[in-house]
Parts: sequence; C-alpha cells; structure tokens
Amino acid sequence: RDFLGIKNENWQNAAKDLRPHAFLLYLYLASNADNYNLALSPVAVRAAVGMPRSTYNDQIIKLIDKGYLVQGDTQIQEGDHVVVFCLSGAIHKVEKLFN
Repeated sequence: RDFLGIKNENWQNAAKDLRPHAFLLYLYLASNADNYNLALSPVAVRAAVGMPRSTYNDQIIKLIDKGYLVQGDTQIQEGDHVVVFCLSGAIHKVEKLFN
C-alpha cells in the first residue's frame, strides 16, 4: 500500500537518497493531500515539523539539486506527477495548463 499517495518504491528510494532533514521536507511536501492547499514557507514548515529557517533553505536547494523539486524551466513528461504551489487566485490558470 502506498504512503501519502507516493508509490512505495519512490519514497523508499528518497529515504535512501536524502539526508534526514531533506527527507522530512520531502514528506511534508508529499502530505499535500488535496493538491492545492499547502503552505510552502519556512514558517509553515517550522510550525509543522520544527525545521529552522536555515535548514529549510538548505534542504529546498538539496531537493532541487536532486530533482525532487523542479524550477520553472523544467519540462513535464507524460507520466510525471506534478504538485504546483501557487496563490489561490492563480489556481484556475494553472489548471488550464494541464487540460
């Protein structure tokens, strides 16, 4: 049975690949159950899992470097799973990108 909507193989590989703080941030991001409402900020992460701002910043960079998070110039391929973080007013525009 999958965990947090992540295929078991994927989160198990992430657990082996990432250091504990990066994996904790990975799980925090994966807890986005409704695919829209998740606060991605050092304050929200600190409130949820107790991670200091400096650690948060370092771990975001590590997740990007290892391909767990992507930046705006990344191309989405068929079969990819995508979680988009945006302001609530932009949800309609983002949804149009995927239709």
